[in-house]
Parts: sequence; structure tokens; C-alpha cells
Amino acid sequence: MSEQTQSNSGNTDWLDKHCLIDRYRLFVLAYIETHNGTEAARRAGYKQPEVQAARMLKNDKVRAAIEEGRAQVGEKAMLADQDVAKHWLPMALAAPREQ
Repeated sequence: MSEQTQSNSGNTDWLDKHCLIDRYRLFVLAYIETHNGTEAARRAGYKQPEVQAARMLKNDKVRAAIEEGRAQVGEKAMLADQDVAKHWLPMALAAPREQ
């Protein structure tokens, strides 16, 4: 996998089990980020992104990788929300200071 794929996506170990070529991996990661097939195909380096986006989104392996990637993003977002709540909860429950 290219350095660009690794640097843009963080940990992509979950993507390995889908056995995708590098360009498909780039497409999946870009699609998860943008939610736009044409833009994802453009970022993956396809010359005809409109045509390739439609083709890629019909590929079962690509769709499975996108679904798993979205789940990973959702899980990370939920964990981040929990961290925020842990930080602010003590302040929210604290007694107001008298002035």
C-alpha cells in the first residue's frame, strides 16, 4: 500500500482482509471520507472518475470494505464522544461556585 494511503487514513489494518489492490483501497478510503463516488475515483487516480465510480460501487469486495470502514468511523466517533462526555461530566455535575 502506498504511503499516501497510510498517512491519509491512519490505521487501515481492517482493510487488509478485503484483499483489494492499492487503487481500490484508495477509492474505499476516499469514498468513506467524501461520500462521493466520483470524487473518490478521482482521488484514486482514475481517468474517467464518473464511469469508474459506478463500476467500483457495484464491486462486492469494495462495497463490503466501505461498509466496514463506515462502521470503523462510527465506532471511533462514538469513542470520541464518550471521551468528551467523561471530560465534561464532572464539570456539569459540580456545584456552582458562589461569588
